[in-house]
Amino acid sequence: MVETDNNHSVCYAFGDYQLTVGPRALYCNGKPIDASDRMTRLLLALVQHPGEVAGKYDLIDQLWPDQEVSEWSLSRLVSDTRQLLGDSGDDQGLIQTVRGKGFRLNPDVVVAITEPPPARAPLPVLRSARRKTVLAAAAAIVLLAVVVWRVWDSSRQPSSQEDLHLLVLPIDVQTGDDQDSWVEYGVMTVLTGQLQRFPELQVAEVGATLRALDQIGYRDEITRDELFERVCLPLGCDKLVAVDLSLNDSGIPVLQYQLHESSKRSQAYRFTNEDVLLASNNLFEHLLQQLLPPQPERVVVDGMYTDDIRANRNFALGASSVLEGDYDSAENYLEMALEQKPDYFWAQAYMSDAYARNGKHMEAEAIIDDLAASATDRRHLLFLEKVRSSISHERGDLERSIVQARNMLDLAIELGDRQAEGLAHMNIGATLQSMGDNLAARDSLNRALEVFRQQGYRLREAQTTYNIGNVHYALAEFEAAEKNYQAAADMFRKLGATQYLSFVQYALSGLKMSLGRLDQAEKEFLEVQKLYRDLGDTEGVLLVYGELGTIELLRGNLENAESLLLGAYEQAGNTYTFVRSWISGLLAINYLNMGRPAMAKPYIDERERFGWFDARVPMAFVAASFAHASGDYAGAVRDAEAIRVRIGTQWTDQHDDWLRAFHESAASGEPGITNYYRLA
Repeated sequence: MVETDNNHSVCYAFGDYQLTVGPRALYCNGKPIDASDRMTRLLLALVQHPGEVAGKYDLIDQLWPDQEVSEWSLSRLVSDTRQLLGDSGDDQGLIQTVRGKGFRLNPDVVVAITEPPPARAPLPVLRSARRKTVLAAAAAIVLLAVVVWRVWDSSRQPSSQEDLHLLVLPIDVQTGDDQDSWVEYGVMTVLTGQLQRFPELQVAEVGATLRALDQIGYRDEITRDELFERVCLPLGCDKLVAVDLSLNDSGIPVLQYQLHESSKRSQAYRFTNEDVLLASNNLFEHLLQQLLPPQPERVVVDGMYTDDIRANRNFALGASSVLEGDYDSAENYLEMALEQKPDYFWAQAYMSDAYARNGKHMEAEAIIDDLAASATDRRHLLFLEKVRSSISHERGDLERSIVQARNMLDLAIELGDRQAEGLAHMNIGATLQSMGDNLAARDSLNRALEVFRQQGYRLREAQTTYNIGNVHYALAEFEAAEKNYQAAADMFRKLGATQYLSFVQYALSGLKMSLGRLDQAEKEFLEVQKLYRDLGDTEGVLLVYGELGTIELLRGNLENAESLLLGAYEQAGNTYTFVRSWISGLLAINYLNMGRPAMAKPYIDERERFGWFDARVPMAFVAASFAHASGDYAGAVRDAEAIRVRIGTQWTDQHDDWLRAFHESAASGEPGITNYYRLA
């Protein structure tokens, strides 16, 4: 280790960066960077022995001398440090991964000992290492706050009283740290924008709120008890949202809100998260339930009742639970209905649907076969065909699912059942999308949407809007995808459909990952995974593991990716065929990036066992990538050309880039491609 004294600080220069020792500080072109102590210690270990490999376990011992941590902790530290340095982590990056050994500073980077940068005003010191997530969010929010102030300053005229039915106050920041000042107007802006998506709330604009508060002297000392009287009464609002930010004993941010109305105020609700924006999102979900209590869609069960009142009641509750996506509750209610009335057709039929959606396909099919053997009512046959189509879809037998959904459509039209007609179009569209035929899927889903809107089926409208978002996402039309996802999420919130809301939150997290916002996507996926666990949704939990593995793959942390993906693959088994098929493709790509094509081949074969098809790159080219990684460049071109025929009009410029890379390798005899998830 380098010895230093109090009169002179050694400074290592590497690339555009300078790292001083005694005290340790990191600079970029002479400007200070806010790096954690552990980051600077990691960099010091690398720059003191440039080009040499620092072993994983040696680094763990140095960086966590008094703690027992796993390699995961080191990988995350390296990933965070790379992100701080704007480092890709590949062969041209500053910090390189040496597979199976450890990390090193790129040997091509020259390290020199120089004079330290001139002294500057010290950076704010974080109270806790956990607080770095607050600053990460601040970068995205400060711009919003600046925009708010510009709007406020541009006009000092009083706002219309009609705009002030609900006010969100500036956040009361109680952390004692100036670096958190962005929260005051940043989170206020985000929260206001989220609530304004619901016109019935009539939320005041941020600029109008700030102007009005300025006019009544809001900055004067006002206690919580006086808030409504001093703010809402002069401004004519009905409700007031007051939020404060503090830290708990561990230094983690806590957002707390109270809702003030006339002579009362709610209890204080607290939301704790290392990321203030995630805490704000959780606060919004809770607040919305206070402002707009969910109004679940009623299930029309006329003509489905028996002469047993108790059985009818439990059946109605079970059917509602199926519609809302709460399949465990549905099973319980329907089981009670069947205890009262064992031959109750509709209770049995809905039980088959609940079983199918819970992955209990054999149990569902046993009920369907028994009911279908004696069914003569066309309405009964219609419902059974719907469940059969769902089971085929879940198993990956997509061609059969399409046939069954079309049978369902014919029966629905014959019976004049508009809801069933819309459901058939929705099922056909969702299955076509799973097969990769996104344009045809969009046509079917738009037909379903038209039916549901005409008939006032709000939950079905939300489900279809979500599926249309999936189509736009598959077509890389991310702006349209986000618009549809957000619209679906707001509808699900109003209906209290938590299970379906979790699907949309998952999709929005994936959208952020596709846009390269990996840290934000990771945090949000972990939040969604908690929700899936609370809901008992095993498939959802496994899907999130797949996404977390993909994030590690994108970061270049291939061993971490392998661990996450293998765990999800094994747990999926033969029950969750979509998960298993998708994870198989990701594992294959991960092994190709590791330079181990022999390990990839079984997962490519496994993926092809199922009918699921993903037309997006790189998943569409898994087989072609395997041929390429194995040195069969001509075979890679053949496989890629076959995919082009299969995809047809869905072929994009991204697909062209991959095909061109395969052709170049075939022409030159050189590999050219080193990353089979994302072309360099």
